[in-house]
Amino acid sequence: MTMGKARSAAPHWPNRATASTHVRQVTLVALLVDVVYRVAIRSHVRRAIGI
Repeated sequence: MTMGKARSAAPHWPNRATASTHVRQVTLVALLVDVVYRVAIRSHVRRAIGI
C-alpha cells in the first residue's frame, strides 16, 4: 500500500509547479492588458479633448 501511495503522490509535484507557472503567466497577461487598456483610454481622452 505504501508503494501505491508513493506512486500516486509523485505526479502532484510537477502539476503544482505547472500550476504556479500558469498563474504567473495569467498575472503577467492581466498586467499587460491593464497597461494597454489605460494607454488606450488616455489616448482616446487626449483625442477627445484635442491635445
